Amino acid sequence: MRRVFLKTINTYSPWAGDEIEIRNLRIYPSRIKVPNGKISFDVRPPANGRYLGRVTIPVTILVNKNPVHRIQVSGEVEVYTDVLCAKRALKKGDLITAEDLVVTRRPLSRLHGEPLTEIEDAVGMELKRGLRSGQIIRRRDLKRPFLVRRGQLVTVIARSPHILITLPGRAQDNGAKGDVIRVKNLSTKKVLLAEVKGPKTVEVVF
Repeated sequence: MRRVFLKTINTYSPWAGDEIEIRNLRIYPSRIKVPNGKISFDVRPPANGRYLGRVTIPVTILVNKNPVHRIQVSGEVEVYTDVLCAKRALKKGDLITAEDLVVTRRPLSRLHGEPLTEIEDAVGMELKRGLRSGQIIRRRDLKRPFLVRRGQLVTVIARSPHILITLPGRAQDNGAKGDVIRVKNLSTKKVLLAEVKGPKTVEVVF
């Protein structure tokens, strides 16, 4: 029945087969008499759609295609998945690099708070809190770093299909890459809306 249980989990759950561990398999009723003949199984997915933790699957035993018993097979399902962890102790405000990260396999049932799985989702981000070596990195631990800060002198880019102009400005807001912030044109004293493109660099939004 272990093979039947595992096949059902692999068929209906989103987990890959090589990530699954099954423990404490139980069958109810534990003892049944099956008549002679060709045995097959009619298996249904869990009624609650749950495939992690204690999972119960209803199974109908058929002999020569005729149902003879209905049983329940349950087991503790654990799924292991790759997550990003801190390779060393990191401080609040640190900018994450690839060298700060290590991929480890952890049990899914113990993961909370949207842990990151892709290195590119963490590299270049700023830590909102310190992390211990080996600690899982979650999305809530990171933020986009400010490339422009309020009051900072910035280069303002204004472009059209045929011309590119740069002029000095002063940021009126903090901004990460892609943010639209207010910038004062130091020549005209007008406040413009501009998108943060890089460190101390913004581009006017028309």
